[in-house]
Amino acid sequence: MQRSIFNLTHVFLELLVAVLLAVSSTAAAGAQNAIDFTLRDIDGTPHKLSDYLGERVVLINFWATWCQPCTRELQHLQKFHEEYSDEGLLMLAISVDGPGTQSQIIPFLNRHGYTFPVLLDTESKVLALYDPQVILPYTILIDRDGIISYVQKGYSPGDEYVLQDSIIVALGASEVPEPVAYTIM
Repeated sequence: MQRSIFNLTHVFLELLVAVLLAVSSTAAAGAQNAIDFTLRDIDGTPHKLSDYLGERVVLINFWATWCQPCTRELQHLQKFHEEYSDEGLLMLAISVDGPGTQSQIIPFLNRHGYTFPVLLDTESKVLALYDPQVILPYTILIDRDGIISYVQKGYSPGDEYVLQDSIIVALGASEVPEPVAYTIM
């Protein structure tokens, strides 16, 4: 009986430590400065992150054509791109498709009508700077001061509402409006 209680207590403490580490790493990421990088877009034009900081709120999403949660999340990110670009949001979708799937990027974008800039990180070097665990999709929101204000690893339906609230706050809204339900076809 005592051994069972000891084992249960030990498991509980391990879970508590794991949760606290996960929360503290997310909070710490939110307090960090964004790491500068330069990547080329699908047309070959270089984009340097620091060129946008100070002027815009930057939403970066690491994704791949073969990643199902990524493709579901991109639908919502396109809506945010359309809705908040004029207010100062810059959406940068960074594809980590490698040589084997890189040829699928442009047809994928055209098929879905995505209009946000798409940068190429074919060796996942920039992704590894932000997310050494390389979890996809991986989304970060960087405020105008270059501080990471939001981090999301993976995607589950409903995450877009939290992200939308974070975008609205980063853009300088004094209060967050009621969530808008987007219909995705």
